Amino acid sequence: MNSRTKKLLVTTGSVCLLASLFLWHYVVAGKTHPTHSVVLRDPSASVRSGCDCTSALITRAFTDPKVGPGSTVTFTITGDASTANEARVIASVEVPTSRQVMQGREGAAKQRDKLISEINADCAKVVPTKSSPIFLALARAVQHLRNLGCRPTSGCTVYAQTDLEENAEQHIKHILDGAASVKEALPPPIDNTGINVVITGIADTVGATSQPGVGKHLTRPRTTDRAERIRSVWERLFTDRQRLVFEPYCLAAKPVN
Repeated sequence: MNSRTKKLLVTTGSVCLLASLFLWHYVVAGKTHPTHSVVLRDPSASVRSGCDCTSALITRAFTDPKVGPGSTVTFTITGDASTANEARVIASVEVPTSRQVMQGREGAAKQRDKLISEINADCAKVVPTKSSPIFLALARAVQHLRNLGCRPTSGCTVYAQTDLEENAEQHIKHILDGAASVKEALPPPIDNTGINVVITGIADTVGATSQPGVGKHLTRPRTTDRAERIRSVWERLFTDRQRLVFEPYCLAAKPVN
């Protein structure tokens, strides 16, 4: 074998090695990147579901089959005047796994139950609001997951507990109320490429309330047309509609794959 052939073989081997490392980095490493979740609660008075729903969503996030060492769950709520409409973080925790807990699977389950109980206690302290800056809160949730390194292979998810009755972004509100054409300009859609968004409890609304001498309408009467308009408008507010899921009621269920 002459020197020229040897150099060619060495060069070819080096290229193959670099290609293998490149493939491993983007395929294998990408798949093992921790999955993360955000549970967003809309505490506005028009939302009927409460902390029982929030706990169910936290449980779904904790028991996601893709959860592993380094996975986190962040619990946030929509903002109000006191936060300039910005969403507020109530708790952010790392998910206990059997690999991290000496007692194994049973010990990890006990730690998860303890964390869920603590988050539920924090949830119970949240005061109902009249504001519903839902769009901004969803955008912040997705941005948070991006900052944690979520990729299309990570399986990251936003669970949003809301009736989708936006009242902070006026363009969205006017279209939802039928006061403006659906062709009216909406805010730029949220880029949720590779991130699942599960919107749950859309039908868990509070309509007319009755108190001594006082009556309030917290949610406009829902008709088939209005329900479809709500879904249609919010679909346009995300770039990846295939990863957008609408659940009428807040029920414990399997996480989105």
